Amino acid sequence: MKRKVSRIREKGEAVNISIGDKVKILSTRFGTAYAKGRDKFIQGEVIGIKGKIYEVLWKGDTETMKSHVTHLTRMIKEADSAAPVIAMMLDERIEEIEKDIKMEDVRRKIEGWFKTSTAIICVLPILEVHAQIHGAVQNDEPGNWPKDFLQAMMKDDWREWISAIKKEIESWHLFDAAKTVAYEDMEQGATIIPLGELFTRKRCGKYKFRQIAMGNMLKKGRDYGETFSSTISGDGIRWFFSLAVTCGKVVKGWDATTGYLQSEQRVPIYAYLPSHHGFAELEFEELGTLRLHLMQVLKEQGGQGIKDLAKQMKRDRRDRPKTVLKLNKSVYGIPDAGQAFSMFIQGLHKQKCGLMQSEMDPCIFYKITKDEERNTIMGYLIAITWVDDCRYFGTADLVAEYEKVLLENCKCTLDEVAKEFVSIQIKHDIGGRTLELTQEDYWVKAVERFKEFLPLAGPKERLVPLSPADERFLIDPSEEEMAEASHLPYTSLLGVCQYPSAYTRLEMRYSMSILSRFRTKWGKKHFEILVKTLEYGYATRKMGLRYNGNLPEDKTNVLEGFADSSLSLPRSQGCRTVVMNNAAISFTSKRHTTTDDSTAAAELTEQYLCACDVEGYRNLMQEMGLMQDGPTVIWQDNQAAIQIAMNRGALAKKTRAMDMRVMTIRNKIEDMKVVPMYLRTSEMIADIGTKALDPKLFVYLRDKLCGYWEG
Repeated sequence: MKRKVSRIREKGEAVNISIGDKVKILSTRFGTAYAKGRDKFIQGEVIGIKGKIYEVLWKGDTETMKSHVTHLTRMIKEADSAAPVIAMMLDERIEEIEKDIKMEDVRRKIEGWFKTSTAIICVLPILEVHAQIHGAVQNDEPGNWPKDFLQAMMKDDWREWISAIKKEIESWHLFDAAKTVAYEDMEQGATIIPLGELFTRKRCGKYKFRQIAMGNMLKKGRDYGETFSSTISGDGIRWFFSLAVTCGKVVKGWDATTGYLQSEQRVPIYAYLPSHHGFAELEFEELGTLRLHLMQVLKEQGGQGIKDLAKQMKRDRRDRPKTVLKLNKSVYGIPDAGQAFSMFIQGLHKQKCGLMQSEMDPCIFYKITKDEERNTIMGYLIAITWVDDCRYFGTADLVAEYEKVLLENCKCTLDEVAKEFVSIQIKHDIGGRTLELTQEDYWVKAVERFKEFLPLAGPKERLVPLSPADERFLIDPSEEEMAEASHLPYTSLLGVCQYPSAYTRLEMRYSMSILSRFRTKWGKKHFEILVKTLEYGYATRKMGLRYNGNLPEDKTNVLEGFADSSLSLPRSQGCRTVVMNNAAISFTSKRHTTTDDSTAAAELTEQYLCACDVEGYRNLMQEMGLMQDGPTVIWQDNQAAIQIAMNRGALAKKTRAMDMRVMTIRNKIEDMKVVPMYLRTSEMIADIGTKALDPKLFVYLRDKLCGYWEG
């Protein structure tokens, strides 16, 4: 009896299904594989009827499919259930809104996309153009950010997302980044690619939209050439700020506005129209009416209807494009965009501002004016660059001239006093003639990111990044240990700790060198030791490098080298550092590339490497007119290595086997560039990069290395 009732109900529903009606069907009717990951129902429109077989055009398809009437369910139209008077009132209200905001032309444009057989019936809040849709609070996670313009329009905070789009488009218009051209007017052989649309929200809550080129679809050698672009090195940054403290000048800065869009696109590249094209330029009142149509689609067809609409727009703009965008500027995503912008920055400094480019570091620019008659310096300016970020200092006249030319030739924002550079915080006390570089905020964010692996009470206080006891546990893990720890984010945490060690936390270099040897294979013990390194960084987050401009004249801007090495197999761990104005400007802790058979050989190898670093800095100082008086001292705690370097006498059998390049240290000594001198081990600050030390000795050497020692 139940079976008969079911058939009677189905027949009754079938009678009511006519051509042009909207219907739905269980997605499993097309197979479980097809239904996986899709909505429960698929929607479509009846095109033809033959007995109990209905021809239906399903959403997303271009051809009709036959379905039995018993499998179909008619979708009830909102107008069917609404009273005729109410429907008429709602229609009249919508018409009034459209007239008030003068939307006739826009409405005709939009209706081409949103044709529907039913009247536009929306809930009352939607009828107010400026009203928000009061739904559930949306989760502000990356997975819930919009993927395209239509999804952005459906969000509760759609005005903020659209404002972000408008801001990006304004930047493109400001720099003439692209222009619309007919598809048939494209240059022959030129490549056309899609534009990626990135919607994000920053930690501060700011809405951001970035339009990028899908550069992965371009071919090297045809669509782009050289991709290399340089940035100021860590050694260059430290040298710059160490020199600034002795000059007593304010370090200023500037940041290029939408940097890459200021450099020209060198190879013809075209792009398909993005999803917001033709809509983002509309006023918010006009977009409000557009949203009415979108909400109707959402009511009738659900989220899948919006997705289908977005897909249809994408197909129309890519499969049958009438117009495309020609990229005039080297936009984000083009593989050689960074190189193009680097050339723009170089040209800006050299051709426009009249600065010289350093031979030692291509991201250091300088200008020095002299009184030739008196042979004295009249003015100077030194600038460093990191992509679109720049810091500079100098005499008032050259600084004013530099800023004037910048503003005439580059869209940028000037900072009167630089407080930060590439996440490095700058604390410059001009009166006290000290300058400190720290990354305190960085460590706070790092601990927040990995707090699930830290004690509930917070990070523990650590005096050393790697203790001698922990170092003994750092051996290759077994297969079982690796499998047990495979879920731990060892490489991510390692990278987070390595970044500050490259700039301001030089005393951590040895621990990073040791721990990085296990980046492809680690166990739980390795991860626990790495967490201790994070805790050390956080515990000492207020420390960094402190340069002193109050030194005696004979020690101001004078280079000093320190070189030390342990003897270990298969390769020794060496450390070298160059100090200027009471703190390190260069520091290296790494294994030698050759095998040393004695302590003297290991120490001599590191002495040679330190001499190379010193010579590079001497050349840089010479470019600036800061000649070093006499050879630079390289301190070592091995008498044998010093004697071998200083003497030309006969060599022992073992010493004869040393690499010839190491023996060239003698040439640098004869040329009066460097001179090795003995320093007892307890004062050798390079010892901090050759092995794990106990807390007392580590803290003492760290403070001397980083400029915090007051003795």
